[in-house]
Amino acid sequence: MVSAPVITALTETVGTDKTTYIGGQKVYMSARVMKGSVAVAGATVSFVTLKPNGTKNTQTATSDSNGYARASYLTSKSSSMRGTYQLTANVANSGQTATAKTSYTVTR
Repeated sequence: MVSAPVITALTETVGTDKTTYIGGQKVYMSARVMKGSVAVAGATVSFVTLKPNGTKNTQTATSDSNGYARASYLTSKSSSMRGTYQLTANVANSGQTATAKTSYTVTR
């Protein structure tokens, strides 16, 4: 009898350095890409920020040897850009994909 190979799913987590920002501050985003308990290097991660006004900002980064991909985003000082931002990180590697989400708030 031949055993089928075990396929370990690609997983991802995403976060920011803070949960609340003042307009004009930089948001530091990071995602960690894993396959089981092993960090995945060289994976392409797209950070998609959905702003309160409905527009999107997309940045792409590549995961390092520890599985981390990092990017940053400068928030606007405009009062119309205050509110909750939705951050989605999408990763693709070796035919597998994963998505992780979080949010943060921009005030004054």
